[in-house]
Amino acid sequence: MGNVYSSDPNRLLTNPGEASLICKVPLKPYARCIAPARKFTYMLSSDEISAAMAGARLIRVVPLLPGLASPRVLLLTRTLDQLMSQNMAAADPAISSRWWKLRADMDHFVTGGYVNDKFLKPLTPARHGVWTLKSVRPKPGLRVFGRFAAPDVFVATHVCERRQLKGKLSLEFELAKLDCEREWDLVFGKRKPFFSTRYEDYITQNAARDVEIEP
Repeated sequence: MGNVYSSDPNRLLTNPGEASLICKVPLKPYARCIAPARKFTYMLSSDEISAAMAGARLIRVVPLLPGLASPRVLLLTRTLDQLMSQNMAAADPAISSRWWKLRADMDHFVTGGYVNDKFLKPLTPARHGVWTLKSVRPKPGLRVFGRFAAPDVFVATHVCERRQLKGKLSLEFELAKLDCEREWDLVFGKRKPFFSTRYEDYITQNAARDVEIEP
């Protein structure tokens, strides 16, 4: 099966449904797009993100249906991209169909589907910048760990089965957060992820609003 993603940084410019290089707000200088009541502490530049794509450290998820607009950006680490392709092509139909459903959930994000914290949620402490995208059905539930590089730009680092994570305060869950941070560092070094105190600063359209994110 061919790879269903794209690592071509020029893809950032070829879809007329996409605004600006990466997302809908300028990445540099970012202070110009900050409302005084909100707290933005950091975001990566479009050059940093494009460099990671050009070096094949990140693979962009593009809609399965040609021609669909991509108002949001979802990037996979190379390891996760390989795991997705492997499991979607698995001989076992239960494995294959489960991972194709995860791929459909990724498309929901990329194509601008409605998002709230039941689908994409910041983990505590929020200042660490680790989120999970939830693919609940069919069983087993899957959790895609990742961080935001900028508004509407989510970098997915790895996937865990929800049952393997046990409780939210479990050692397994904490180790999964650390794995996310380590995978991020392999791509961006010690560059910090995007952080704000409002949910809609991460997902700027068609998302839950007025949700405060505690540091």
